[in-house]
Order: sequence, then C-alpha cells, then structure tokens
Amino acid sequence: MQQGLKDLYRLQDLYMLQSFGQVYIDAQPKVSPSQDSSQDSIKNCSLCDRGKISKPIIGILNPKSKIIFVTQTPLIDEKGLFIQTRSAKMLQDIIQKVFHLRIQEYSVLSLLKCGSIFEYNSDVEICKKYLFDQLKAKSDALALCFLDSPALKVFGFKEDYLFGRFIKWNNQQIIFTHSLKTLSKNPSLKKETMTHLLMAKELL
Repeated sequence: MQQGLKDLYRLQDLYMLQSFGQVYIDAQPKVSPSQDSSQDSIKNCSLCDRGKISKPIIGILNPKSKIIFVTQTPLIDEKGLFIQTRSAKMLQDIIQKVFHLRIQEYSVLSLLKCGSIFEYNSDVEICKKYLFDQLKAKSDALALCFLDSPALKVFGFKEDYLFGRFIKWNNQQIIFTHSLKTLSKNPSLKKETMTHLLMAKELL
C-alpha cells in the first residue's frame, strides 16, 4: 500500500516536471527503420517453397551485442527462444560455458530463415540478402559463423579453407567454424572448433 502511494506521488511529480518543460526519453533500445523494414521483409517472405515448411524466423538481433552467432538454419523460434534440438542445445552451451554472455550481449541469426534442413541451392542465394542486411545493422559486432564449406560460398570468398581465420567482410570482422550439425556427427572436430571459439572470445 505504502509503495503504491509512493509510486503515485512520484508519477504526480513527473507530470508536474513535464508541465514545466522537462523532456523524457525512452531507455528501451529502438529498432532502426532499416532494421524494422528488414524484419518485415523476412516475416513476409514468400520467395521460395521453404516458407511452406515453416514460418520465416528473424532470430535475435540485440543492439548491444558483442558477437553474432550465425547458424545454417534457425535455432530460435518465433518468440525468440531456443528450439529443442541438439544443435540449439550445443549453441546454448557455447554461449554460456565458453563465452559466459548475458542475453543482451549476443545475437543469434541464421543463413536460411525457414526449415531445419540445409542444402546449398537457390534458396540460400535468395535468403543470404536477409542475413547480410542483419549483419550490416550490427557491423561493429564480431560474427562467428557455424557453416559448412558449401555455405561459405555465399560470402564470395575464393579461398577453399576459411575455418579459424579472421576475415574482414563489409567492414565487419568474421570468423568461420564448422556447423553445429557437423560437430554433432563428427565429434573429432570439436577440439579444432574450440580453438576457433577461444580465438573469437579473445576479441570480445
């Protein structure tokens, strides 16, 4: 009861200050018009048949994120929560146990925006623009990409082996490592991938 009265008096004081010209700003992060437009484009995309499998997923793009985790297919649902798959659990463990990040310190995006099966085909070429727009919106963050070799083609690099290398792409620092699905099938790559993760952590 007392707390309620305090809040009421505080609100009354704020209104009075506002009447004298005090200006208030919203402390919540805003989505830029370009980012908002990009999100709408993803939500309403019908450029390929993958949209018939599942709804397009935007992912998580935090304005204060230090690092962006990029996967081949969505590991986040429409509500911004991790889905219940082995790859999603692996990424959660990496975020919490390797990088020790709070939720506002990272973003999670995907190359393909629909479905759970990755194949390098025309769908990837259609979808890559959405990912590129999202990365551009947070170009000051390091991008850690969990992609198999065929998926690396979308970035336009000519080198055959890019895993574990820091590369400057569109003014953004990127490091590539093996896809989470590949790591699940081939545990022998986990040691090499851990080296890549620790390299990325050093830059944060």
